[in-house]
Amino acid sequence: MPNPPPDAARVLIGTPESLLAACRADMKRAKEGIAALYGMTMPRDPQAAIEAYDAAMGALADAAARASVCRNAHPDEKMRDAADTCEQEVDALATELSLDRGVHETLAAVAADGLDGTDAATTYYVHKTLREIGRASCRERV
Repeated sequence: MPNPPPDAARVLIGTPESLLAACRADMKRAKEGIAALYGMTMPRDPQAAIEAYDAAMGALADAAARASVCRNAHPDEKMRDAADTCEQEVDALATELSLDRGVHETLAAVAADGLDGTDAATTYYVHKTLREIGRASCRERV
């Protein structure tokens, strides 16, 4: 899943429709990243699994950051409204993914199989992510 070329500024000077389209394209990339993670055959390659998850979360972060800047700074009210819609949609998907037990279980299986070939920062990232997802799913069950 290749990343598209950087175009945040172009999106911010476009139309509300193009802003929403870019937001939804990033959300689609996030869903594709999670689908790629789920679709990996066992045993999963740790690096490929982490890259799929990271690309998905990165796509959501990009969309959220772009929408936040637009919502807070754009002079056009219609663009700010579109950015607000984008933020809400991205937040909903991010919450859905953080509560998805399958994501946690898949990343946990990758960690349990061993993070061979990954550096200390990657190992830390995976364990920190598992803690965060675990906390989010615990809050949901309460």
